Amino acid sequence: MSVPVVSPLVELVRAARARATGRFTLASPAGGGLTVDLQGGAVVEVGGAPGLLSGVGVSGSGSLQQDLGAAVGAGVGFDKALGVACEALGRALVAAVEIPGAQGGFTPGASPAGAFPLPTSVTNLLSAAWRQHRGAEALQRALAPLQRHTVQLVEGQQAEGLDPTLTRLMQRAKTGPSVEELLAEAAAKGPARRDEVARGVELLVHLGLISLVAPVKVARPTPAAPAPPAAPAGPTPEELLSLARQLRVQSPLQALGLTETPRRRDHPGEGAVRVSIRGEPASPRPLLRPVRRPPRRGDGGLRRPERALQRLGRARRAAA
Repeated sequence: MSVPVVSPLVELVRAARARATGRFTLASPAGGGLTVDLQGGAVVEVGGAPGLLSGVGVSGSGSLQQDLGAAVGAGVGFDKALGVACEALGRALVAAVEIPGAQGGFTPGASPAGAFPLPTSVTNLLSAAWRQHRGAEALQRALAPLQRHTVQLVEGQQAEGLDPTLTRLMQRAKTGPSVEELLAEAAAKGPARRDEVARGVELLVHLGLISLVAPVKVARPTPAAPAPPAAPAGPTPEELLSLARQLRVQSPLQALGLTETPRRRDHPGEGAVRVSIRGEPASPRPLLRPVRRPPRRGDGGLRRPERALQRLGRARRAAA
């Protein structure tokens, strides 16, 4: 049996603590069920639970009052019969809660006339049955997935008529500890104390006195996809029109950022082009370089004017 969000026994416990009069019905999905009649919050009749007094040799008809009468008629002491009936009713309620899908509800109304109430309160008979029928292994299975749940008091519920362990747990629940914290504090005092606290936490949930609130899961933000690289900004239509107008009035060299200087008269065939990168000063670079012809043989590598001077010199020396 796991710890439910809302126990089917909550309506019975709250009606008993409120000293209400009426009938509590615990129905099973498979059919049948258990009824408990309250008078001023005390149990005065139980139906659908045969064998409540089998511990004193009464087979029982399923009715608490009839079985009590049969037990007394068989020579069983009345107080003893009442004690056996309280213990058996606690076991029956715990067993009924373990049925999957069981549902409970309370309907106010008149109680059976002449019924004798049980001396033990609903809370105490459930507490006794829980201690007897909930072992350490069952508690561990039930509370293992609830370690991080927060223990909180149910609004309007008071720690009245509870045993000391349940009363301390109700007081501790005011601070909102987790189930894990409560069990760790109890484990420091020994495994027996830990089992007692675990049993008390589970019982208080079924009694409708505390609730276990699941931790809030914080969703992790999904990392955003990287933005695509921005495309380089192209020229605007206005810039393209302006460039087209400039190209109409420029020569090809000017369009490339080059300026041509006029040819020099002293060196025909030579010229210079000023290379001007936009934003930088222009620098002259020779367009054509003078071609030097290799010297001819026999003239010593002299040019024509120099050879003529040599001939003139030789002629003057010969005339002298």
